[in-house]
Amino acid sequence: MTAIQALDICIDCSHWQGTIDWPAVRASGILIAMIKATEGESWIDPLFGLNRRLAEDARLVVIPYHFLRPGSPSEQARHFRTAAGIDYGAPYALDWEGRASETASAEHVQAIGDELGAAIGRKPLGYWGIPGSTPAEPTRNMLEWPRWVPRYPLPGVRDWSMMGTSPREHPETYWRKDAGIANLPSFGQYTAVGRVPGVSGDVDRSVAFFASEEEALAWYRGDAVQEPKP
Repeated sequence: MTAIQALDICIDCSHWQGTIDWPAVRASGILIAMIKATEGESWIDPLFGLNRRLAEDARLVVIPYHFLRPGSPSEQARHFRTAAGIDYGAPYALDWEGRASETASAEHVQAIGDELGAAIGRKPLGYWGIPGSTPAEPTRNMLEWPRWVPRYPLPGVRDWSMMGTSPREHPETYWRKDAGIANLPSFGQYTAVGRVPGVSGDVDRSVAFFASEEEALAWYRGDAVQEPKP
């Protein structure tokens, strides 16, 4: 079995980052961009379309994400799928964070994911934290989604090389423990104050837990052979 690595190849962004020099981002080694597309039942990120087009032109792969709010699950699912233009079989993410009163209930999150999954043919990438830093207890079905788990073991980290030895060599200590998942997630967000050439100011950075960049991109395409993660 090929060993799983923590690949420092991901950022996530929205209009808050302003104009992004995507060729510079790609030249720095970033391969995957999670880009905010929508929020709630009607809001569309004003830079989503431009960011996705320029990121793809620079040879990054894009995972659009929807920021969940209270409201109709069907309306949120329809709005996200329509505005983001998600192709059948393509990856997408649901961002579940904040106070329970300001986001969707777990039951609504599952309903949104189920509706999107039926239409797109792929389960959502679920973004939420470990217990104590997530809005509520996820449903059993949500725990079967591929996961993107935020946790910041050290403050002030700009890139993965700045992380301490323990998080880098034993990521399961930080992203698996008490996270409601049996193995390492697909992605671990490790800082909200990262720096990347081409982006002015702070940007969220994540590592991808795969055996290689090729396997991470195969997961993106939906044709990865999934090996158990330690």
